[in-house]
Amino acid sequence: DLHLSLRRQRQMCIRDSKSLALESAHKNITVNAIAPGYCETEMLASIPKEVLQKIVAGIPVGHLGTPNDVARLVRFLADDEAGFITGATFDVNGGQFLA
Repeated sequence: DLHLSLRRQRQMCIRDSKSLALESAHKNITVNAIAPGYCETEMLASIPKEVLQKIVAGIPVGHLGTPNDVARLVRFLADDEAGFITGATFDVNGGQFLA
């Protein structure tokens, strides 16, 4: 099952990022995970329009994300001002999995 496989891969990435965060913190190196939701990318272009409409209907903010939505978080986390944030997972999905 593809969804189960993707879920396991996501969990492994999160687990690994937390482990790396613990190992690296004393060196002032932060490690965080970003879990993007559906974003307007070439990958989504192959999804049938009806299916995409159902996906968007399940996103509380009412639209797909953009690569820039994710990039803004990356930029923030890379800044020195985010130096106390480590071992965290950030969902950038418009609230899709809140309910």
